[in-house]
Amino acid sequence: MDRSKRLKDGEAMPRQRRELFLRLDSASIKVDQEARTLDMSFSSEAPVDRWFGTEILSHAAGAPNFDRLNNGAPLLFNHNMNDLLGVVERAWVDPAQKMGRCTVRFGKDERGQWAMQQVQDGILSKASFMYDVDHYQAELDQDGDEDDVYTATKWCAYEVSLVTVPADDGVGVGRSDQASARRVRIEVSTPPAPPVAQPAAAAASTTRSSMIRAIAQQLGLRLADNADDAAVRAAVCQKLNLIEAANDAAILSAMNQRATQEATVSAEAAQRAERERVAGIEELGKRHNLPVEMVRKMVNDGTKIELARGLTLEYVASRASNGGVARLGDDPNPDLSDKEKGKYSILRAIQAWIASDWSKAGFERECSEEISKRSGRGASKGFYMPTNLPFYQRLSPQEMAQRAAYSVTSGNTGGVLVAQQLLAGSFIELLRNKAKVIQAGARILAGLVGNIDLPRQKAAGTAYWLGDGANPTEAEAQFELVGMTPKTVGAYSLITRNMLLQATPDVEMLARADMLAIIALAIDAAALYGSGVGGQPQGIANTPGIGSVVGGANGAQFTLDNFIDLETQVTAQNVPEDALAYIINAKTIGWLKKQKSSTGQYLWNGPWNGLQTTPDFRPGSYPLNNFPAYRSNQARSNLTKGSSSGICSEAYFGDWSELIIGEWGVLEVLPNPYGAAYQQGGIELRSLQSVDIAPRHPVSFAVMSDGLTA
Repeated sequence: MDRSKRLKDGEAMPRQRRELFLRLDSASIKVDQEARTLDMSFSSEAPVDRWFGTEILSHAAGAPNFDRLNNGAPLLFNHNMNDLLGVVERAWVDPAQKMGRCTVRFGKDERGQWAMQQVQDGILSKASFMYDVDHYQAELDQDGDEDDVYTATKWCAYEVSLVTVPADDGVGVGRSDQASARRVRIEVSTPPAPPVAQPAAAAASTTRSSMIRAIAQQLGLRLADNADDAAVRAAVCQKLNLIEAANDAAILSAMNQRATQEATVSAEAAQRAERERVAGIEELGKRHNLPVEMVRKMVNDGTKIELARGLTLEYVASRASNGGVARLGDDPNPDLSDKEKGKYSILRAIQAWIASDWSKAGFERECSEEISKRSGRGASKGFYMPTNLPFYQRLSPQEMAQRAAYSVTSGNTGGVLVAQQLLAGSFIELLRNKAKVIQAGARILAGLVGNIDLPRQKAAGTAYWLGDGANPTEAEAQFELVGMTPKTVGAYSLITRNMLLQATPDVEMLARADMLAIIALAIDAAALYGSGVGGQPQGIANTPGIGSVVGGANGAQFTLDNFIDLETQVTAQNVPEDALAYIINAKTIGWLKKQKSSTGQYLWNGPWNGLQTTPDFRPGSYPLNNFPAYRSNQARSNLTKGSSSGICSEAYFGDWSELIIGEWGVLEVLPNPYGAAYQQGGIELRSLQSVDIAPRHPVSFAVMSDGLTA
């Protein structure tokens, strides 16, 4: 026996595989063609040679863990996670035969039908399963002429496969799967024998001394370098709660008990975390109606819950057909009907909070408490307001002129407001009306809970032309994660006392819109040039990897060439053109419109674009060089470049569907009756909203930040 290959306590143990014949000649093992199921054995206590010795999988009570198998584990072909044949319906231990058995159900697709027929015909006659070992009971050979025997007393099965070629158990299949390696605890049944080269008495003394010092090291004891054996033994006994006179057998027994307890606690914690992960993924699947195969793959691949949330958002966003806004349900908002949403009154909630009397605002209080429970944020000093409440549709300029002010002291400035029926809309709709980045096509992921990771491909694979009999060079695509975490934006607004006393829907709508408009504009600005520090999201202008067009050392007047260069920066990266658009400020659009040819004709209707001046392809945009241009003074016009101080403008171009705005769905409102408007009876409102912003691919955007408009 080569002792150098001996498995050590705490060593990282890769995931293992074992094979077993299906034995279809047995009357008790056959394919049920109607139910598409097969009952079969997949594990036993048969000894298997491993690189470290002989391994036995105990099937005693508490040894095998089939929780993963009993939670919809996959039936695979040759352990390929991308080749699904069916599902494991249930797994159990046959105590009489000391074997693991399971019922598998073949899929109805082509691969499932093929596999079922191959098994029925006896062509696929071997099953294999993958497992982890948490704890071994080891019997170590002292003479070197026999293998060490490791009995797995705690092990967990992960999947079952039908295989064509059996694995080489002797080399430990799965040893290259280091990502799934886990540390294994080993309890030694027989302590190592003393070296034979020394006299018996001296050897025994040396062995005991080395053993006690090794135990002291395992216990993490800090001892002086010159500590004698008696001091080391006393420290070990004290650590293990033994008397100082305890013999070697008692010390070894206490160490084994300690190791077993630690392994049990570790295994239970791991199992608990795994159950929580699986439950979280399954809940995502139910809540967002994900395909069963997608949920199963995330469970079986060990996908972390943060990445699972990102994958879920990606899937839901891809199937969204409501103008690029991905709606994941109202969570954590209450499940309100349209009638209940119209019934909600923020003014009533404010009055109740000020008076500390919610008797007339019970519905609003229930909404706040439900949001608190769903979001896990706990009670608010103010109250939580749903973000899916209705707002009025956009008003005409004439209507807006009638509603210019919020005071109700006269008919011209508010007294003309009359009750009307509430129209459909939401907080997200209000954002879309205010934020040009959303109008341009940015995607909103609403109703988020917890941190998320969005996967993105950072490098493509490579295709090769092959000669006869040649193999392709391995060049896999590379992926990375884009993390999104909630960042909070706050805003102050003011409601006059007279306005607070009104009960018409118009006043209610104006109160909601006024409070949220400031937040909408803050989110819009952060999407463009958020710093990424001090609690701000990182906007496009400060994202590494975006395209850049430079006018000059002191800036330069905007020209058509600048905009062509912006387009080239993006389109050269193979960015899809469906959502490409500009966002530029009013000064820039004004400058462009005034540009004339040598004959005095305005260029805006000439080479600047091939479309009509009045846009009809995207509401709210101007056609610029055959792309939509959105006018927004959120694009700054006070930047500095060299000697051009505070007069430079910025222009953004890109695929705005690549910009993700995450919205955590909780709006916290805290009224303050003792603020600056206290003497006039006004109420200050502080509103807080949690969002984050991330471009999927920075190369989808390009910015020029030193354009001059004079």
